[in-house]
Amino acid sequence: QGVLDLPMPFQYFHIMSFMMTINLVLWSYSLACKKSLLTPLLYLFIQMVFQGIRELSAALADPFGDDEVDFPIENWLVEIVRRNAVLMESGYNPTFSIAEEVPLKQPKEKDVDIFADAAD
Repeated sequence: QGVLDLPMPFQYFHIMSFMMTINLVLWSYSLACKKSLLTPLLYLFIQMVFQGIRELSAALADPFGDDEVDFPIENWLVEIVRRNAVLMESGYNPTFSIAEEVPLKQPKEKDVDIFADAAD
């Protein structure tokens, strides 16, 4: 079974959410101890970034699902089938052959002697 076929463990998701909650609680406590009027805005920004990263990682965890950020696999497959059908029905008959168009170089006599000396 492939790695992408395995779902993310349920416990892993919850432990990561718990760790993020603890992290945000510690941030709020440390910022509450500061005597500045900008700390609530800073905490709001930090909290939005952390929550956004968690939501984004949850959406990107399965790139083959039905979310907006997932790959359009069905569209790609339809396009590949359509292009293959066009190629097969076009009657294209290639006549180009590399062997006929590009003659092989024959080694020069001095090149053969160099290789013979190296083999000895």
